[in-house]
Amino acid sequence: QDIESVLHTLNRNSLQLFVTTSKYEPMAKQMLKNLKVDHYFKGIYGSTADRFLKAEVIKTCIEENNLDTMYCTIIGDTKYDMIGGKLTSINTLGVTWGFGSKNDLIDCKPNFIANKPFDLLDILIKKSIS
Repeated sequence: QDIESVLHTLNRNSLQLFVTTSKYEPMAKQMLKNLKVDHYFKGIYGSTADRFLKAEVIKTCIEENNLDTMYCTIIGDTKYDMIGGKLTSINTLGVTWGFGSKNDLIDCKPNFIANKPFDLLDILIKKSIS
């Protein structure tokens, strides 16, 4: 419930949201559709036969949408999200809930850390207007 409220608020503030996951792309799209949150995202990118590393998935999203990396931030719960973000020269925002460990995230030195879903609003909305 908190996540859906956060997604709604981010959309209302005109932030473009994408999913970049190492999960198989068709499965990721189906999962988000089943959760009824797919409509919040402008694009859903996952692993395919041509790309399976996190950085490759992120790079594809950036290139296909002509995004300026200065304004991109990956939000993730694992060190692999942080590594992928750093390899593609975008901001990294570690979330302390989910599958990864907080210590692994901190070791990767993300640009931002969120301890609860609503922290994302403060970080992302303030960042987008600064």
